[in-house]
Order: sequence, then C-alpha cells, then structure tokens
Amino acid sequence: MDLGFRAKKWFGADELPLRPAVVQGIDDEIENPFDVDVTLMRDWPRATATIVTVERTGEWIDRNEFFDLTLEIELDGVGRYSVRQRQLVPEKTKVDWRPGGEIGVLVNPSDHSKTVLA
Repeated sequence: MDLGFRAKKWFGADELPLRPAVVQGIDDEIENPFDVDVTLMRDWPRATATIVTVERTGEWIDRNEFFDLTLEIELDGVGRYSVRQRQLVPEKTKVDWRPGGEIGVLVNPSDHSKTVLA
C-alpha cells in the first residue's frame, strides 16, 4: 500500500499505519498515539477533552493535515490533566478544531497520556 511521501514520513518506511512511531521536529518528541492494537481500545475509558492549543505541523495526507494539540482531559477518578499529541484532522472538520472546543477521547488505562479520538 503506497500512502505517499508525507505518510511515510509519519508512519515510517514500512508504510504500515498503526505502528509505533515518534514524530520529531518540535520542542518535544510526540509519540504516535495509534501504537496500540485497536481491539484493546474497546476497554479504554471515555473522557472529554478540551482543546487548549492547536499548532500547524505542515504535515499532510491528501487534504488532511496533522496538528500538534494540547488537550486538557477530564477523566472520572483521575481529574483534569494535560496531554500533548499529534492528530490528523480531516479537512471537512478543521473548522471545529479551535481552542476551547470539546472532543470525546478514549484514554489508555495503563498510560493516561495516550489518547485517541472517540
């Protein structure tokens, strides 16, 4: 499967999405949150995340852009905490990704710093 140059830069040379990858080139390294088997995510708790910051990366797949996000997550039993991650944002929903907006996420129960969109 050929995902194109930009996808190879994000996912790595083996062209397999959903594999571990670390994205470099910003203040801190941001780990790919998709490095967990999708079937395991069924047991991840749902939480509400408030978008704190949205920063352009210049990385694209087709017409969809990656953004570096800072999210403040409210998780039952844990409270509020911040997470910084890279997220692929579909072009048609880009206008919804503004600071102050809320999104649903799934949180890794063994590492609360890893989240994916619900």
